[in-house]
Amino acid sequence: MKKFLLRMLSVIALALAGAACAGIYFIHSPEYALLETIEDVNDSGIDGLMPHLTADAREAVDAVSVLTEQKTFSSIMGMLDKTDYAGILKSKIQEIQWEVEDVLKGRKNAEVLLSFNYENKLIGTIGLSMVREEKEWKIDSLEFPKFEEINF
Repeated sequence: MKKFLLRMLSVIALALAGAACAGIYFIHSPEYALLETIEDVNDSGIDGLMPHLTADAREAVDAVSVLTEQKTFSSIMGMLDKTDYAGILKSKIQEIQWEVEDVLKGRKNAEVLLSFNYENKLIGTIGLSMVREEKEWKIDSLEFPKFEEINF
């Protein structure tokens, strides 16, 4: 009976140790960093995204923000009979449903495909590159969104 009890305790201890290791691994993964990013974006909009970006990515997001906020850009898009869907994504960022579709990761970088859905009106994907910066995964670059469905 004592041997059985010792074996059971050993098995339980190993299972708990394995679960703890898996939890620690997940917390330090790009997937977990993206889940935190999505939560912060849902809570704070574009401001919630900024702490999750590298300096290069912040510059790119700032540049796109400045461009889409200019009246000249809106006028040009209107003359071309085009809608600024990227601007819609930015302005409705808190209302969009985001999901991690695919992650290809290495030790210090990762390629990610995020899907988005804004009220079934604007559906598509965005590719991201992530890097591990000071033991933390951050978004280093964003591709232009690919729109699969537009229903406005």
